[in-house]
Amino acid sequence: MDYQLITQVNKMADVDLERLPFMKRWPYGDESEYRAVYIDNDKELAAYAVPIELNAITRVTLSPWLAPALVPVVKETLKSLPGCSGLRVDRSTLIDNEQWKKLTGRVTIPVMPSGS
Repeated sequence: MDYQLITQVNKMADVDLERLPFMKRWPYGDESEYRAVYIDNDKELAAYAVPIELNAITRVTLSPWLAPALVPVVKETLKSLPGCSGLRVDRSTLIDNEQWKKLTGRVTIPVMPSGS
């Protein structure tokens, strides 16, 4: 993860699309999470299944782009799953900062070389 201060982010002219999923605001610090991005240059997948044992999950952080009105329903649904009643489920507030939101407007999309 790459932790950035808002002052550093404001100085960035543009942001590499491949870097953005691994950036967080400095106050969020190391939360010992794992992030993975799966890319398939041949086909677009709606989802990519990764087998993970339920007991390996201690908490679920919902996407900051999830509409706030949906958070209670998603939490209730997750906690209703067998073995998940005590699971901690929260929505990320990572992008709630107005200056951080402006960062996504400066994303540059890498151009794939032809034939890739």
